[in-house]
Amino acid sequence: MQIHLLIGPTGQSTARFRTILKKKRANLEKLGVMSPEWNHIRVYMACSDSDQVGLVRYMRGFGTRDAQEALYKHIASQLAPLTERKDMERLILSSGQLGGLMSRPGELQRLKSLLNTVSDDIRVTAYVGEQAQLMVPYSAEQVMDGRRFSLERELELIETGNWWDGALAITKKASRNTVFSTTYTARPSGWTTPGFITIGKASLAKALSRCARSTWRG
Repeated sequence: MQIHLLIGPTGQSTARFRTILKKKRANLEKLGVMSPEWNHIRVYMACSDSDQVGLVRYMRGFGTRDAQEALYKHIASQLAPLTERKDMERLILSSGQLGGLMSRPGELQRLKSLLNTVSDDIRVTAYVGEQAQLMVPYSAEQVMDGRRFSLERELELIETGNWWDGALAITKKASRNTVFSTTYTARPSGWTTPGFITIGKASLAKALSRCARSTWRG
């Protein structure tokens, strides 16, 4: 069975996919494609590092380590029966949080371990628009989530030698000061990696590209 991860990088795009998957579930299953009925954001909440308690986890009651571990085990129990569905060829999970909020090696390994209980054939897709158009609505969403900084912080990174490392450095610094500070982490130029359908400009996609063949493909 193939697993397809739709990782955003925005929550709006993946939420729209979840709506479509729900409406078309019956037709898709006839084609051998299935998607869990439960909210796919739960995968992010279960696999993110225990100290990364943002609004998504906090508001849903998974801010503590015990609650998160219980969620991880519950999702694993929900995924386990899927391996017995011989009539299904593909499993689709859609969560923008996987692309926008996960970048640490431990988080990615935890996600991989969870999904490998179903399959080691994992494909990643990110749908990314033009950067200026994407940044404006995304920053507005972050402000609603408690962001306290202007976009100047990200724009200044364009002039640095390594935009990606600079963005991650800001994220690490913010996580030491508050659990609710977020940083826009889309890369300024597109790229693709062999072994996946499409890799876009998102933190998970960047990290996955480094181990596409050796780790995620068996």
